[in-house]
Amino acid sequence: MPDHLKNILSISDPVNHKGNEQKLFLSIGFLPDGFLYAILDADAYRYQALEEFKIADKRSGINHYVHDIQSIISENGLLNRSFHKVFAFYHSPGLVLIPQKIYREQEKAQVYGMCVAPDEEGKIRVDSLNILKAKGLYVVPPKIDSLLDQYFPECRVRHYGTALIESVLASQKLEKWQADMVVHVNDTNVEILLLDKQSLLFYRSFSIQFFDDILYHIFYVLEKFGWDAGDLHTMFLGKIAMDSGEYETIRDLFGKVSLPDRNDAYRYAGAFDDVPYHYYYNLLNLNSCG
Repeated sequence: MPDHLKNILSISDPVNHKGNEQKLFLSIGFLPDGFLYAILDADAYRYQALEEFKIADKRSGINHYVHDIQSIISENGLLNRSFHKVFAFYHSPGLVLIPQKIYREQEKAQVYGMCVAPDEEGKIRVDSLNILKAKGLYVVPPKIDSLLDQYFPECRVRHYGTALIESVLASQKLEKWQADMVVHVNDTNVEILLLDKQSLLFYRSFSIQFFDDILYHIFYVLEKFGWDAGDLHTMFLGKIAMDSGEYETIRDLFGKVSLPDRNDAYRYAGAFDDVPYHYYYNLLNLNSCG
């Protein structure tokens, strides 16, 4: 593996690595500057492995980005096992949501082009958001498609945002938690969702560099809707540490602040006890989307 690649998390349960007799589900995520995956023992519904890598920023060149991921996959024994199903999410800023009742397949290119200034070439993909009753339009670069065809030809791909929206709405529907706003943070972006019980009022992804960027975008959105942060129940997902100064700031600015409990539909290997569940919320719920 190239020296510049950084493996920032690696956990697995060797007791349960029984080889190809297991029925395994693989979930993988493509972030702008990262790659991550989780392995689920589908018979026991038990997560047994999770790894995250910091790689070349996709914005500096898709070729370097894809080459880094190829290096990770080709040299990783866990990723070269036999998988019953493979799920992937791809993060891009361009996601267009259309109500299902007005969606027309023959018009998707025109609608997408009206809403998004394309920064990536590729065919337009369409995700079905069953709970939202909507369609999500986005583009995956051809080199990512080729990589998936090479290593995981039966992979089911979703947009990072559609996976997040469906997981959040499922939690609301099942009353696992009720929030007015959900904020999902990774190293390069923040996703903001405004909710009315089981309905989505607003979704958008913003680029960030600093913690203050997150606050700026949140309060910008709330101002447009006329909402007061002090009156809201806000659920934070992603890379927010409970013992950080940033989290203390958040608790001071917002009325009620929560982090989600683990999804009890799954079991987790002991190594997962040391990993904050909300850091990998989107990845660990990906295989149940749609």
